Amino acid sequence: MLSRLSIDNYELIDHIDHHFYSGLNVITGETGTGKSMILSALNLLLGGRGSDKVLKDDSKKCILEATIIASENTKGIFIENELDWEEQLIIRREFTPQGRSRSFINDTPVNLDVLKKITCQFIDIHSQDQTKNINQSEYQLELLDIYSEAAKALLDYQNTFKEYESLSNEIIRKKEELRKEREEQDFIQFQYDELFSASLQEGEMEALAIERELLSKQEDIKIALEKGNLFFAKKEQSILELLHSLNQQFSPLKNVSPWLGEISKRVEELYAEVKDLNFELESKAEDQEMNPQRLIELEERLHTYYGLENKFKVSGDRELINTMESFKSRLSAISGSDNKIFELENKLKQLQEALYKKGAVLSKKRNSRAGAFGKEIASRLQLLGIDHPSVIFELSAIKEASFYGLEEVNLLFSSNKDQSARAIADVASGGEKSRVMLAIKSIIGNKREINSMVFDEIDTGISGEVAIKTGELLFDIGKSNQVISITHLPQVASKGDHHFKVSKAIFNGKTNVKMDKLDTDSRIEELAEMLGGKDISSSARKTAKELLNH
Repeated sequence: MLSRLSIDNYELIDHIDHHFYSGLNVITGETGTGKSMILSALNLLLGGRGSDKVLKDDSKKCILEATIIASENTKGIFIENELDWEEQLIIRREFTPQGRSRSFINDTPVNLDVLKKITCQFIDIHSQDQTKNINQSEYQLELLDIYSEAAKALLDYQNTFKEYESLSNEIIRKKEELRKEREEQDFIQFQYDELFSASLQEGEMEALAIERELLSKQEDIKIALEKGNLFFAKKEQSILELLHSLNQQFSPLKNVSPWLGEISKRVEELYAEVKDLNFELESKAEDQEMNPQRLIELEERLHTYYGLENKFKVSGDRELINTMESFKSRLSAISGSDNKIFELENKLKQLQEALYKKGAVLSKKRNSRAGAFGKEIASRLQLLGIDHPSVIFELSAIKEASFYGLEEVNLLFSSNKDQSARAIADVASGGEKSRVMLAIKSIIGNKREINSMVFDEIDTGISGEVAIKTGELLFDIGKSNQVISITHLPQVASKGDHHFKVSKAIFNGKTNVKMDKLDTDSRIEELAEMLGGKDISSSARKTAKELLNH
């Protein structure tokens, strides 16, 4: 239940802070005095989206705050959103001069989605726009589902529908991908074959480049080897002979002194190293054979690699092999796509069967309660002055399952005994639609376990005795639910347990909207003014008193 509403610095409102009570709370005021501002502020506070130009004074924050008395059956939604539950909840929303907004539940910051999810458990605002929604099939189904207590069956169905739709879209996407891949398949195969036929080997390019370098410099290498052999062994007084002679000179002296021993050792090692190097040079010189054909082969093989590198915009044999393997994977994926799609289509078929089973459960709930709902609405409409109402929820199967179920609904209505019921959008007047919505809200209010119901001029388009009966019905709803009704009818306002008046005043040259709770005498004056205008007559006051007494 909404216990308190505070509005600061909002549009034309400096400050409003009022308590609301159980029963029927009525709000009146002349057209244009700001009743809609209070409703729009409450709507913003409950998570609605509005203009960022909400500040009356651009130098200060706008603060909207409400105190809500919560019942224990709402604890679950708080646990689900990791919030602490308290019997007295403080809901606050702030708008800064910089255009930012923040929302809080018991001083814990929350986003708008969580704010709406929480507050819709407590307060239902019925606006004139909602009355227009009665023309729409989806809204008619929503109302029927609330009456049929089909929320769980609907959620179960819709979860499966979302899964079905998601998988269906995935299959469409995969089929389109497969179509495009098949258009490219021949080209991918050609590229793969070209790389495969090249017999690529990792590390081959480096080995080929080294071998080509050796062969291309073979003449220079041979000359260097021969010159080395000449210097080391073949020349008169060769290096090897000189070192051998020097070694023989120092060898007998190595034990004479440590330093002679060290020199002798180094000469001996140098002689051994040069002798080994000479052997290596002779051996390599014997291996050197000119092979121009092999050089041609190397050049051709490297040319193949370079051409493939350039064509596929990669570098090195490893990247070429990776490219080939990528083509192979794509070809394999294309060949396996049919099986994958076949598996998905089988899964989709199973989901469709589950969807229609759940849809049948939902349809059964709707069909079993549609007749009773129509009759109950008609019964309430008789209390609201429609003598011969006919209300029928006509359900008809649709060709393909939708997010809302396996059927669509058409709410048929007639207010005359000799007139067959037709689509409410076509035959009901604005006043009749308002009464239909009031009747529906009075029926489903308890089923939704929402303790506060706010009506924005639900009595539009009615007057006289019908207005009195509308007020009586709102009063009856107020016995089990808190009702806040913005009204322009004195007959409805007189039925309120509590009466608030919205008015405008000029203060320091600025317009300000205020709201006052009226006592009995003030109520008589307000009702009399609503009956007869600013110049209140004694007869208007008398009528106002009679309305209050009844």
